[in-house]
Amino acid sequence: MGKASMTVRVWGTVGILLVMSLWAGAHGPPPAVVPAAEHARLFRQHRALVETLVVHGLDMAASRDSLQRAEECRRTARTLGQSLQRAASERDASRLRQLTELLSVIIVEGLAPNLQEAARLIPADSPDARRVRDIRDRSRAELSALRRQLSPEPSTFDTWQPVLEATMQQLTSLESQLRLPDEEAATPSPSPARNR
Repeated sequence: MGKASMTVRVWGTVGILLVMSLWAGAHGPPPAVVPAAEHARLFRQHRALVETLVVHGLDMAASRDSLQRAEECRRTARTLGQSLQRAASERDASRLRQLTELLSVIIVEGLAPNLQEAARLIPADSPDARRVRDIRDRSRAELSALRRQLSPEPSTFDTWQPVLEATMQQLTSLESQLRLPDEEAATPSPSPARNR
């Protein structure tokens, strides 16, 4: 698959999923009464996320190589992770599922293949090879930290806990897909996130 077509496919998929998610949320069963202030807050939240994702998409399209595309995918995944964390803190199950799906697209169709391509093309002794490993390690650490932040309290069980557990399983699966061509498929070990 060519670089341009990969970029178009990833961002096209993200755009379609986001529009469908927003449409489904707007056309789902009507809530009892949602105050106007809540509608305004949700609109600002969706708008800010869409604007940020568009900027990431433009940056990714302008990237010269797979290493830059991988870094932009990592930034996009981090942005989605922050939104996912907000959805979890608000106990918004529908939004949590939608954001997890978008995060999966970015990692499976964007970050992982670009990391693997960069690892194949870049000589192992070059400084860029260290950047490939660093992007992989930071991405894993951010997913691991997100999973820990979403972890439900062991003493409580309610209808929210299965939603969180499903999200955490998906995050574990995504983390395990972030491996380079010379690595064995293995469950990654949790590591602390580094802010960059």
